Amino acid sequence: MIVLQGAAIVICCILKVQAITVDDYPEDARQIMQQLHDACIAKSGVTQEMFALGAKKEFPEDQALKCYMHCIMDEVAVIDEDTGLIDTEAYVAVIPDFVKGRWRPVIEHCGTQPGTDRCDVAFNTFKCYYEQDPDLYALF
Repeated sequence: MIVLQGAAIVICCILKVQAITVDDYPEDARQIMQQLHDACIAKSGVTQEMFALGAKKEFPEDQALKCYMHCIMDEVAVIDEDTGLIDTEAYVAVIPDFVKGRWRPVIEHCGTQPGTDRCDVAFNTFKCYYEQDPDLYALF
């Protein structure tokens, strides 16, 4: 698991696009996000094409993309490997303070979205985040 330092900065690689971009995060936070991304690309086997579709706010039914999203949640320790449930309090806790107010209601509203397996749960939960606030969602 990638260790997040200080106020953990990853929210499933999701940012407020209209007001906050990746460039708004400190360099060390961007480096952690990149390490997380690289680790999950390798673990999930998602193709660049499928990842690019997810980044474009499309949700193709691709198992590797779903497992990439699960990996993100697993690496920041917000999904229980036994139950598949997302710990919304832990998730809110890893969000940097400057975006926490925007993310808390979305994360709390979506909770854990049902799915056929843990990857599907993560995918459906990411879709819920998008549906709640399309401008808030971005896949990094």
